[in-house]
Amino acid sequence: MSKLIIIIFFFIFSNLSIAGSKCQMEWNALKNVQTQLRHQSTQRLRDKEHSKHSEYQECRKGNKNQHSKTRRYSDSDKAKLSQNKKPIKYKKYSSTISKVNVKGLFTGKKQQAWLDYYRPNKECKRPKTTQKFSKCLQKTDLETKKFEKLWAENNAPPSIVLGVD
Repeated sequence: MSKLIIIIFFFIFSNLSIAGSKCQMEWNALKNVQTQLRHQSTQRLRDKEHSKHSEYQECRKGNKNQHSKTRRYSDSDKAKLSQNKKPIKYKKYSSTISKVNVKGLFTGKKQQAWLDYYRPNKECKRPKTTQKFSKCLQKTDLETKKFEKLWAENNAPPSIVLGVD
């Protein structure tokens, strides 16, 4: 008698565990699509989520008693599937050469001379704090003033002397 109770007890709980895991694949598929939706929301993913949700609900209600990983399609089903699929349209990638306009402190030869004269140190190329950024700006301003003075001395126009015979 005790063996019969154990067998019945085992049978009841094994059926519950089988029923619980019966829809696990549908649940996992639904959660996977929902995770993708969190990162990128497209109409295709929303439609896929809707279909996976319907599959999961059908499984829970018991409308889909047998689930197999490989589904066998009849010839009419294959024809319907091929009709429903839309061809994938890819966008053509066109590279465009962008025209970058960088404004410098100066123009022409003076700008080139400035670029040759001033080389910022590593810390000033990518300052980590606002304090370092501020110090780099002050240093650049100071160097700009020095450069202006040197440029004025070296590139001054020749003086014109009037009234000399």
